[in-house]
Amino acid sequence: MNWKIDAENWAKLNYPIESCGLVVNINNIIKFFPCTNEATSKDNNFIISPQEYAEIEDMGDIIAIFHSHCNCYEIPKPSSNDIYGYNIYKVPWYILGLPSNLWYKYNE
Repeated sequence: MNWKIDAENWAKLNYPIESCGLVVNINNIIKFFPCTNEATSKDNNFIISPQEYAEIEDMGDIIAIFHSHCNCYEIPKPSSNDIYGYNIYKVPWYILGLPSNLWYKYNE
């Protein structure tokens, strides 16, 4: 199954708060792992716990970070926090806007 379908389902399940997850390559199979959003302000931020990140990282190579932007009626754009996070992890960030269902891939 396409990981984007799983990510979109996760985002819709959690709407109207931001959802998040990790895209992982496990023996050349790409899988989406939903994560708990631990941010205080979940309607416009997300935080994946370092423990959850490490547990998933132990399963394979993290190749992307996913999260949703809520109340987004056009193509989502990365926030300053998204750009900051990208500069730390250096893997593509996929952002799904809801309810627009439009995607944006940030990787400079």
